Amino acid sequence: MQASPTILIVEDSLSIRETLKAILLDAGYRVHTAENGLAGFEAARSCSPDLILSDLEMPEANGFQLLSRIREDAELAMTPFIMITAITDRTSTRRAMELGADDYLTKPFTPEEVLSTVKSRLAKQQSWREATHALQHATNQRIMGILPHELRTPLKGIIGFAELMSMMAGKGLTPAQTKEFSEIILRSGKTLLSHTTRLLTLMEYQHAEHQNPADASSSLCPMWVDQELQSQLAEQLPTSTVNAEARIESADLHCREDLFRAMLRELVSNAIKFAAPGSTIRIHGQKTADRRYQLDIENPGRAFPSERLQQIGAFVQFDRGTHEQQGLGIGLAIIGHACRMSRSRLNVFNLPEGSVRFRLSIPLRPHQA
Repeated sequence: MQASPTILIVEDSLSIRETLKAILLDAGYRVHTAENGLAGFEAARSCSPDLILSDLEMPEANGFQLLSRIREDAELAMTPFIMITAITDRTSTRRAMELGADDYLTKPFTPEEVLSTVKSRLAKQQSWREATHALQHATNQRIMGILPHELRTPLKGIIGFAELMSMMAGKGLTPAQTKEFSEIILRSGKTLLSHTTRLLTLMEYQHAEHQNPADASSSLCPMWVDQELQSQLAEQLPTSTVNAEARIESADLHCREDLFRAMLRELVSNAIKFAAPGSTIRIHGQKTADRRYQLDIENPGRAFPSERLQQIGAFVQFDRGTHEQQGLGIGLAIIGHACRMSRSRLNVFNLPEGSVRFRLSIPLRPHQA
């Protein structure tokens, strides 16, 4: 039999705290309480609640401070959080939602309103978990279907041209043949290494989504982006040369450096692969008013399939029959996991002029405006 959800009530008013406790206990929930934000955080670490219901104005640490600590904690970051606010305090309600609150409850409230809000948020959390598990299953199925072909193709290139060089060795290879064969083997080897590395990265992220350190941060500088651009542009084939330009504002990110670099690498790689030959990829990064960093990567080329826009996090190769050479399609899955681990967001836009824009929104380090 599945245990009833555990709810943590954080409220400095004894009468309100006991009223909420009675309402939820009567509805069959398991309940823990705390009298302020500081005690609430320790209680959350201790009982690992399924949902937190917190007042806004409290001593020691208020609701905003508690919410920030919850969202920065590796074990508690995904816990649904409902903020209790005054019905006239719209500014605080809006700020709570911006900081990551999932819902709010206004005072004064009725038992029916409390139960309705709690049930709704728990149901959404359960739906999210079920969707995540279904996506994970689908991802694993796609991996099993795609990997054999994608790994065998470069491996066959390596073995095939190595055997050819061996057979022709007795007759003597010309310098041109040696150069051609070795370049094909090297390119195939790099492709195989890339597929393997990215697969291992995906597997690591799948098993570590809830292990992002609370103090994770990195300092983004334009040199990062330029280095990644130059590295990937250097690997292009001469027949598909793409140019790039970047305007990047420095910032302190509330995101692990390896996660940001993985997202940047995959987005740049994706833009290069799907950009029209001879076109220019444009990358623009800047801080926004809502305390986030917005990174736009725009490339002229074919439109992103509209029916696939909601499958960003899945292990999918788009238009596989038409664009077989474009690779494994694993990049967007890596980005999806990295986004969830860093509380970042990814959106894709098909622009009227025929370009595709990937927009990555990353939280800034808390002290930044």
